[in-house]
Amino acid sequence: MGNLMFIPPGQENQPHRKQGINAGAAMIFTSDLEAALPGLPQPLQEAVKALPQWKWVKDKPFSSQLRAVDPATGETKWAADFDGWQDRAGVLATQSGLVVHGTLSGKVIVRDADTGEVLKSIDTGSSILAAPMTYRVKGVQYIAVQTGWGGGGWGFVPPYAAAYAKGNANRLLVFRLGGGEVPVPDDLPPLEPAPEPPEQAEDVTEETIAMGGAAFMEYCSICHSNQPRAPLPDLRRMAPGTHEAFDRIVREGLLLGNGMPRFHDLLEPEQVKAIHAFLIDQQAQLRERELELEAAGKPLDSRSLTILSNF
Repeated sequence: MGNLMFIPPGQENQPHRKQGINAGAAMIFTSDLEAALPGLPQPLQEAVKALPQWKWVKDKPFSSQLRAVDPATGETKWAADFDGWQDRAGVLATQSGLVVHGTLSGKVIVRDADTGEVLKSIDTGSSILAAPMTYRVKGVQYIAVQTGWGGGGWGFVPPYAAAYAKGNANRLLVFRLGGGEVPVPDDLPPLEPAPEPPEQAEDVTEETIAMGGAAFMEYCSICHSNQPRAPLPDLRRMAPGTHEAFDRIVREGLLLGNGMPRFHDLLEPEQVKAIHAFLIDQQAQLRERELELEAAGKPLDSRSLTILSNF
């Protein structure tokens, strides 16, 4: 897939910061581009639609395949479609003519190396990105693979992934001929409406919330995608205790041991307050929407468009 990348006006040639992503650009995945385009400035919309690539954005915004390529000719010998563009598991090829790989949907698949035909498919209930490996002990051959969704900087789990339905507990799975069944994790319980957020501070204005949204996109959104069941916390679903400790978490490093860095050297107290105000506003909107969905008997699972930015 190709992605739309652009530098917003006024962001050209920004000074380099020692601490920061320093992307200076925004990126929209082509799988989201057609839906996201109406929200962009009119001149940008027109420029994108004038590109020859706009046709394939509409017709086929992405493809994802495992391909066997003849290195002598460069021709594809066989190809197998994946479930979605985020499927990118590593591959094991054996001397006996097997190709083994996993999928985000949680399957270990064994193929004929000459034809790509599926010889065996094993449902594990765990998303797989790692490459399987093989070894032998006392004449018995084993295939081992690490499960778990992550890597690549993606802060959300695609809905077709086993990690979305069953959680993302990392496991090491080992197989052999005549082995037993793989224990499959139970499904996660359905999503519940976002908790009620605290009241905004009296001095919070629409400008405060807008400033907080911009700061969140610049400093936070690369990790916190605020998508359902994301690997990192959806900050639109903060519990009361998290709201109370928000400043200590962001500026003082209260959760440093959990991998959440402190931003005391990058964010001023007013910026942290504005980010918190933005998230309170987002949580209130999400709760209202999800209560409506719940009342209508509809599932709460829905994700927003994926727009990566650092401005």
